[in-house]
Amino acid sequence: MGDSLERFIVNNREAFDDLEPTAEVWQKIRKKRSYKDKVVNVLWRVAAVVLLVSTVLLILERGNDQERGAQERGLTDEFSKVEDYYTSLIIHKKQEILNSKNPSLRRGFLIEIERLDEQYEKLKETYLEQNAGDMLTDAMINNLKLRIQILNKQLEILNQMNKDQENEKSYSEI
Repeated sequence: MGDSLERFIVNNREAFDDLEPTAEVWQKIRKKRSYKDKVVNVLWRVAAVVLLVSTVLLILERGNDQERGAQERGLTDEFSKVEDYYTSLIIHKKQEILNSKNPSLRRGFLIEIERLDEQYEKLKETYLEQNAGDMLTDAMINNLKLRIQILNKQLEILNQMNKDQENEKSYSEI
């Protein structure tokens, strides 16, 4: 069907060329065209304004995020240093207890520390989820200090027991 229509148009082209649309038809075409052009121009302008405003807002928000991030990193870096210091002390003192000669006492001592470790991990999860308030940071540091105090007390007890055992040996040898 397409081929027959095309042949008809090609064969009768001269008949189509002599007909001109009236001025009225051209005016309607121009009106429709100018209306569409105006709508498209308005839409482009609106799109440009939206793009400009959103870009400015994103730049401002990114600047605020970077500023907030720098403040949070400062707190986090400072806290990380404190945490690293106390954690290294705790590890050292735990190792001293593990090296003690009394396994039943050693196990009992470390159970209490493990409970405090679990509490500390819960505090740390909350700290990471909620952007660390001062009270939470203080609670975490107090937990670390308490573990160190308990470990120090346990080491004192172990040292005293070792001294007592040595004294007993020296008395028994006499």
